[in-house]
Amino acid sequence: QASERFNFVLSDVIICQSVIRRKFAMKRYGEMLVKRDASALSIQKTFRGYNELLNYHVKIADIITVQSTFRRKIAAKRLYNLRETQLAKEEHAATKIQAAFLGYLGRIFY
Repeated sequence: QASERFNFVLSDVIICQSVIRRKFAMKRYGEMLVKRDASALSIQKTFRGYNELLNYHVKIADIITVQSTFRRKIAAKRLYNLRETQLAKEEHAATKIQAAFLGYLGRIFY
């Protein structure tokens, strides 16, 4: 009878140990899943941030290219206008000089 009782107690202890070990194993597995998910989220977050940073730099480069193109066109237009203004001033000055000289010649030979 004592050996039967011992076998029943031993069987109960083994079942209790099995249940407790299973519970601990499930808890560790759950923690591992949480850690794995957190690691995956961290990797995704880092990649998305890096990808957006690259997109930002490309957009900035595009903006700078467009700005420099428009500034170059505006500068070329200003230069053209300045040259036209300068040319008009020079032509006006040449006309005045010619008129004065022709008037002088006309007074001398009249």
